[in-house]
Amino acid sequence: MLIDTHCHIHEADFPLPISEVLERAKYADVTKLICIGTTEISSKEAIIFASEHEHVWASIGVHPHDTKNGYDEVEKLAGTSEKIVAVGEIGLDYFYNHSSREVQIKALKEQIKVA
Repeated sequence: MLIDTHCHIHEADFPLPISEVLERAKYADVTKLICIGTTEISSKEAIIFASEHEHVWASIGVHPHDTKNGYDEVEKLAGTSEKIVAVGEIGLDYFYNHSSREVQIKALKEQIKVA
């Protein structure tokens, strides 16, 4: 039994048919997949996708690069579905500086509270 703890198959631009991905996962003995939210919208999409697929679960969160666009919805999403099993993709990422350090730190603290 294997668990894919980090996938993005719920995103609209995923390049392969979902049925094929899920079948290949089953063949490889991957019994659970966790779709990772990277924005508020992506987190909502992960929950919806997980609710439509038995062996798929969701993680909600806003990636540090996108925290400048908001992260308040993450707290509102928490507890809305039994398919939510984690908070992520969160953290600090200063390599590209898409969001300021101050915003990233505040977002990380708030999302840790949600976890």
